Amino acid sequence: MRDCRLLLAAALGVLGYCAGSGDGFGIRVVAADRITVVVGTDPPRLERFAAEELARQFKQLFACEMAIVEAGSDGAAVDATAVLVGNPQTNSEVRKVVGDAWPKLSDQGFVIRSIERDGQPVLVVGGDRPVATLWAAYELGQQFGVRYLLTGDVYPAEAPKLRLSGFDFVAEPELRTRAWQAIDDLPIGSSAWGLDEHRRVLGQLAKLKFNRVILNVYPWQPFVDFEIDGTRKTTAELFYGWKFLIDGDTAGRAAFKGAHEFTNPDLAGKSSPAERVAAGKLLINGIIATAHELGMTVGLCVSPLEFPPEFASLLPGAEPCGPEKLTVGPGSQQIPHDERVRQPAAAQVQAFVATYPQIDAIYLSPPRVATWTGYALTAWERMLRQIATERRSALDELLDRVKSIRAGGAGEAAVARVKTQLAAIDALDRLPIEGVLERPDGSRREAQVAGIDPALAAVLARIESLHVGMLLGFGDSAQRAAEVEAWFEELPDGAKDEAAGPEANPKCLVLPLAADGAGALPQTAAMSLQKLITDLTKHGWSGYAVSSRMPGDLDYQLQFLSRAAWKSGAAPDAALEELVTPMCGPGVTARVALAFSQLEQATALIDEQDAGFAAVAPDMVIKHYAAAEAPPERWQKLQDLYVVAMNEMYRAHDRSHPRGRPYLRYYCKRLEFAVEYVGSVQALRRAGAAKKSADQETLIAELEKAIESMYNALSALSEVARDSGDRGAIAMLNAWGYRPLQQALADADAQ
Repeated sequence: MRDCRLLLAAALGVLGYCAGSGDGFGIRVVAADRITVVVGTDPPRLERFAAEELARQFKQLFACEMAIVEAGSDGAAVDATAVLVGNPQTNSEVRKVVGDAWPKLSDQGFVIRSIERDGQPVLVVGGDRPVATLWAAYELGQQFGVRYLLTGDVYPAEAPKLRLSGFDFVAEPELRTRAWQAIDDLPIGSSAWGLDEHRRVLGQLAKLKFNRVILNVYPWQPFVDFEIDGTRKTTAELFYGWKFLIDGDTAGRAAFKGAHEFTNPDLAGKSSPAERVAAGKLLINGIIATAHELGMTVGLCVSPLEFPPEFASLLPGAEPCGPEKLTVGPGSQQIPHDERVRQPAAAQVQAFVATYPQIDAIYLSPPRVATWTGYALTAWERMLRQIATERRSALDELLDRVKSIRAGGAGEAAVARVKTQLAAIDALDRLPIEGVLERPDGSRREAQVAGIDPALAAVLARIESLHVGMLLGFGDSAQRAAEVEAWFEELPDGAKDEAAGPEANPKCLVLPLAADGAGALPQTAAMSLQKLITDLTKHGWSGYAVSSRMPGDLDYQLQFLSRAAWKSGAAPDAALEELVTPMCGPGVTARVALAFSQLEQATALIDEQDAGFAAVAPDMVIKHYAAAEAPPERWQKLQDLYVVAMNEMYRAHDRSHPRGRPYLRYYCKRLEFAVEYVGSVQALRRAGAAKKSADQETLIAELEKAIESMYNALSALSEVARDSGDRGAIAMLNAWGYRPLQQALADADAQ
């Protein structure tokens, strides 16, 4: 990235993310009642949108009149303060004022440059591609103090002075792929979002310069309809078929605004598979269209070797896998390259692409459950025929290393996963799906292998037939991913592409922003993310794809990732300062930083010592009652961390400017929810121990405490619930926490 200086308004007190040399003239504050935004004649759609967004932000920031005009029109004469949007090819006014000084840019690079013409300040905002021009407009808003949260924009607590001088920098990304993963399997995730929520979030991600959406779909979901050899897909479920009813006894009921069931709002009331699939297609196509409107590309991630249960008869020895037996896959003794596996798998991929022909990439993932291990050695030996330097015995050495890096039961599970992936890769490599990569216009979709364990990536990168991109996952949490740096050293470095266009075979890393074991509890892992981003840039990888659940927890981490993708060495503490101070005013960030430090410790404690503590499943709460033993000491430490974080966030809230308080109050209540949740399961553990020892009085007392704490937890979250992730957590914990606890108390009373 070029070295350049970004001069900020002193009122902001916020560091920019570019540094270097200015153009020699000082900053001048502009007194203007009217600003003219000049676009080209009949500009590209995204450039006009960039101008509209810039005008919208300036009008709110500076309370001035805004006008958008096309170059060459009467209004384009510079008789007012002007901002020129576009590049020399799309905007003749830019060509006039910049001339030959327009910098050499990649397809993602952009420029914000101040120029003085006829005594008037002129600001050029643009890139060689329309989407880069849009990013430039949003970056200008960022530099004037606008903060882009997933819930919407927050304008600075202290209004900045309008200035168009002092800007002279060029920005190029260090990481070219910045992807957002959407659609998943759980009620607290984005499969619960309607199209309106997806549109809002994608609009905010565009402001953070994300440029790809990856849609992760499951075979049992209502997003595709197909038939194979006379068997038609009839399963069309969300959340593994789990139902979440809302009634008068629902804790936190106010968050649902009268709804009687929690589900994806776009599928509410759709009862038949046909109705649900039709609604699901509208949702996915709406997401794709929205992403394309914002200049993003879209990938679809499918697992071709997994099927809805009605297709079990097509796969000899098929075995159920995953929750609620909604998925079947090839049996453990099934040969990977058997035609009876290849053809149904290819047909499923073709059905998805035919349903969503506008996608730009297809991601193929191995089965999510590690049951297909019997043919790992066969697959390994077939692959080695393409790599003369490898040995058959290297597989045993590789598996031993996998087991040692992930100690204990995690090591055994990792070995089984690697074996399953070897067999799956053998099958995926033979799928007859070349036709799905060709578009009608002659262009070609990307093909990527997703969800591959990094232990296999170094080998796969050298297999000639698998010259496709890779989306690797180093672990199910950022903390775990950051602990396996050794795999980075063994993977071939990616060639950085400074020219337009992506790398031929890009490598991206999944960045898990939330650990599965913490479920709906608040989380952060910014320090671990910093380490991972450093490794990505060091080894020249293409970029990252973020994976998470509840969007409310992500603004700090996304702010850091957004800045780090464009500047090597970006640090989380600087990103937090840059996020919080403009919204909340001075003297607040230190408190917020301390709260996040405590929260990150709590996240790591669960991940390292109690990986299944709050993992989402129907028994996620009541399992602690069945344990029938006293709560471990680490749970008290966990609760103490949440308490300190909550108190610091409340102190920050009280010191904050009113504009920043909604952001902080959300965290106050999320942390209050966490404190009460841990208190509930602690009491439940004590109740289980009392039940085992036949201490009826203690049993009743502790169950009552558990119920009260769970009620308080859900009430706290309902006070700030603002999206389907929050509402999904409340509905889920009523079904799997609050109501089972009530039943346990009723059963205890009946004894």
